[in-house]
Amino acid sequence: MTGLVTQPYARPKNPGTDNYLTTLQEPYDLVGSVARAGASTRVDLRDFLAAHPDGCARIWAIGVSKVAQRIWPLIQVGDMVVLFGHSEIYAFGYVASKVNWPANNHIWPSGNNWDHIYSLRDFRAIPEGSRPLYRPLRQLTVKLDERSVGRRDLAAIGRSAEDIREYIERSGPRSRRRVLPPKATSHNLFGLTKQEIDQSITVYDNLGRELFLSTFALNPAQRYRIKHGDQLIDAKAIVDHALMSRASPSGPREPSEWSGNKETVARPLQNLGYEVVSSWTDVARAEEQDAREFLESFGKRSERALRGLDPTAVARAIRALDGPHDAYITAQRRQEQPFLRALLLNGRRAGVCFICGRRMDAKLLVAAHIKRRSVCTEIERRNWKGNMMLNCRFGCDELFGRGLIGFSDSGKLKINSSLRDRVALRYIDQHVPTTIKLSLAQRPFFAWHLRHDVRAKHHLARGATRHPN
Repeated sequence: MTGLVTQPYARPKNPGTDNYLTTLQEPYDLVGSVARAGASTRVDLRDFLAAHPDGCARIWAIGVSKVAQRIWPLIQVGDMVVLFGHSEIYAFGYVASKVNWPANNHIWPSGNNWDHIYSLRDFRAIPEGSRPLYRPLRQLTVKLDERSVGRRDLAAIGRSAEDIREYIERSGPRSRRRVLPPKATSHNLFGLTKQEIDQSITVYDNLGRELFLSTFALNPAQRYRIKHGDQLIDAKAIVDHALMSRASPSGPREPSEWSGNKETVARPLQNLGYEVVSSWTDVARAEEQDAREFLESFGKRSERALRGLDPTAVARAIRALDGPHDAYITAQRRQEQPFLRALLLNGRRAGVCFICGRRMDAKLLVAAHIKRRSVCTEIERRNWKGNMMLNCRFGCDELFGRGLIGFSDSGKLKINSSLRDRVALRYIDQHVPTTIKLSLAQRPFFAWHLRHDVRAKHHLARGATRHPN
């Protein structure tokens, strides 16, 4: 019996972690991969080679969860596979063979052991902007899985593979997801010469950093700087200015039109003879005076920016600090906060965390906005019945505020798939219920938080299959 295999995979923005690009966009050399891994004695490739004599095919895997292991024996050669993510179907094909490669971590960019592999024939990717929505397909074929791999016997639900293909290619309602044009890239700075770059550096010198960036609406460097005399100047901003100043317009004219990184900014500038430095790692190789200038030019970096860097670099930068280490800032105070907190506590010295339900001293609870306060209207900020809740400081407030967990408008827990920390996941398992009770007034605010902060395209329900991403 032909089946329909529904395979969720929300493709990440970072191409370096997108398994689709590795194994689906182009045929993958599975036989060569097995040979290079020295696993040919324990991987049975006979069915795969019968379907793909050249050893290459588009392949995918179902994951390693209990749900996936239950589905794996049900998948048959000839089944139709639909890949979906971000609420839309973006590719489909048909199962050509099945391979079990135990403890495989040689294929996927994630490095995970996705060992239940199937190959696809007649694979077709659907262009962005014309993709059918997934949810109406769920209504057409009776309820399909949304967050884990699933399989439905098409004959049992009165459908055929042709019906599904008709829906995908023609009859299904299309996604309204906005299609952004790809950013331009270049490995030679779009043909800029050293003379053009030098002219922009001269303008930078004459105006100074702050005036240069503000005058031409340019962004400060995120990583790469050009070492110019005693200065470290913003590399991409210099290139942006040179592109805008060209006598004959060619290449991007706005900074947002092209993507700057090591290959498109740092390396081409080095090829032109400039010394390009990268973040704090270069401070470790600098003298203390250089470190002090680095700090003065670009400010004291946040702790987040220092994570994972060479401790020697950070220690050298600390030694380069002189003068008082305290900085005075002007801050805004949330004037409504104490009043909203008092309303939520109702005069009591203890309260209950809305998420985990634990009762504790009021000092351990915060009055939290459900919809991010910075984007609330004045009315929404004061809406304490709909947009406010008490959260415990030592878990729930941090997880919710950072968009690592959220709740649907029916109160079901959603966990951001980017969350990999075992302590946090254990905390969620132990303290956060799978469903919480929401009032009608709260539901639109929780829905907003899930859509914008948790980013529903990345979330997984507890217990769902974590696909290669």
